[in-house]
Amino acid sequence: MSRLKLFTIIMTLGAFLILEPSYAQLPFGKKKDDTEEKEDADDEEGGFGGKFKSKMKNFNPMKSIGKLAGNLLTSTTDDLSTLSMQVIYMQNLYPSEAETIETEYFGFWEPGMDMTGVMFLKKEGIGMSKIDGSVKIDGVDTEHVANGFYGGIVEKNSGSHSVDIQTVTGGVAKLTAEPIEPIEIVTINGVPKGEVAEVSMDEDLVLELNHPQGGTSDFYVAILGKVMGIRGFNEIGYFKSTDKIVIPKEAFKHTATTGYKFEEGNNFLLVQRTTEKIVNLPDVGAAQVISGAMDWSPISLAGDQKTFLGIGVDEYNAKYQTKTKDDFKVDANKPNAFWGPPLSHPKKLAMASFVVRATQLKQSKTSVSSRTSGNVKTTTTTTTTKTFPKVPDAYWDQLVNEFYAKFEAALLAEMNIELVPIEETMQASQYQNLFAIEDTVSEEIVVKPYKDCKLLLPTTFSEMWSTRTSTFPNDKPEVKLMKELDVDGIISVTVDCAMAWDDFSLSPRMSFRIDGPTNGWKVGPTTYANGLITGPGQGIDETNTDAKGIVDQLNKIMNVDRVVELFQESMAGLKADEQGKGYEKIWALK
Repeated sequence: MSRLKLFTIIMTLGAFLILEPSYAQLPFGKKKDDTEEKEDADDEEGGFGGKFKSKMKNFNPMKSIGKLAGNLLTSTTDDLSTLSMQVIYMQNLYPSEAETIETEYFGFWEPGMDMTGVMFLKKEGIGMSKIDGSVKIDGVDTEHVANGFYGGIVEKNSGSHSVDIQTVTGGVAKLTAEPIEPIEIVTINGVPKGEVAEVSMDEDLVLELNHPQGGTSDFYVAILGKVMGIRGFNEIGYFKSTDKIVIPKEAFKHTATTGYKFEEGNNFLLVQRTTEKIVNLPDVGAAQVISGAMDWSPISLAGDQKTFLGIGVDEYNAKYQTKTKDDFKVDANKPNAFWGPPLSHPKKLAMASFVVRATQLKQSKTSVSSRTSGNVKTTTTTTTTKTFPKVPDAYWDQLVNEFYAKFEAALLAEMNIELVPIEETMQASQYQNLFAIEDTVSEEIVVKPYKDCKLLLPTTFSEMWSTRTSTFPNDKPEVKLMKELDVDGIISVTVDCAMAWDDFSLSPRMSFRIDGPTNGWKVGPTTYANGLITGPGQGIDETNTDAKGIVDQLNKIMNVDRVVELFQESMAGLKADEQGKGYEKIWALK
């Protein structure tokens, strides 16, 4: 439900589908009338759902642009195998007075009632789909609402609900969503539900809840925020279900959606218990059933929050940045705690990708000179070509083997983990679904994967775009691979080295990422660490002719030892910067 609010907003920012793909998993519905006029009586305290102080057109260009973008990304198909099917059953919808993007765009929103629907996402690539065929909920034909979503209001506490799909080409799918245990707020900071509780973003938040005996489903906690005029509930955490929880104040800085500024003063606190079930259907690419139940209570929100032009700022993200005297730059970072578990969290990691690429190994430069003799002007064009010395394939393999061994030693020295060897990772069935490149050697480029592994960490825009998907987190190959290997995360490294014109050195650019598990059903994979290390290579010495000398020379001109040293330094720096920022406190509640 909460991802509805983002679809409109970040589409307008242009980077949505590249940077925050997991938020593209739910649609907005039909808005009744973008030009509807509303009147408002004087209301000094603001509030939600009241009348405006003056007549105004209820029009937001961001919503309109987002709606257009959503329509452009929605196609029609009769092939269910290309789709991820997401059935959603949500009980006890929150009040319309919240005036979120959901309540505006869902024409059927009814507070306190239940909602059932199905969303069709593209399993590969970006976008949503309408179905060329029929969609029935509880045996009744259901119309397409918007952007691949079909659904509507169902009777409160009406039990399970069925979703039946049949395409014009004979594809079929049937799923049933079961009700979940209700969730109920008892008190917020000691104030009974229904009364306005004082909540400060500078203090811990204490919630008492009715936790059903034997209930195991976890729950989200969210508070209203706004960005660029669009309001939505922004989750401050996903936690294990319990009778009482003390949520650290840092959680207000580590939210599911960056950019939202929480609305101070009159607000709502929303809790949402959820459970997820993955179902294998023969005709469908992937299928998921989400059952949830909501509860809410009014609050008065206060506290310090940093913003820039009214947009929230990531002030608590851990990072480590430095520029060394030998001209290396290190930029290591991680998302906030909603998207990034602490580096103390993983106990077992799997090495999934380690690829070295040398580029621009053949370069040409053209110079133009002219001279005049008498009345005659002569122009001379000279093209100079430089080619990196030919290195046998076996020597590149040996370089990569040595590079990897040094990287692994640095990793294990910095993290107290068990490491699954890359050979074992490559035997997993889900490994075959990862983005692959060829092992290519030529004059212009050398691509050398360690142990013939696949490339998991793309570094060019075209590679990044080719790996995008709209599917839900637990259908993503990285997440499936972690589950198959029973590990807490997977490690990917890509080293790009470009030849320098002057001295044939190979200037290194090492990208690394350590992915983690999902955080609830909405977010994943999470990220323990990202990093980029760049710097100069060293000039080539062509006097080496024996095998060991050539490999040693390759290590030198790529500055391998220095890159590995800085990798270890960056991991230590990230761990240090995590301290005191709430990562440990927040993940201790999961």
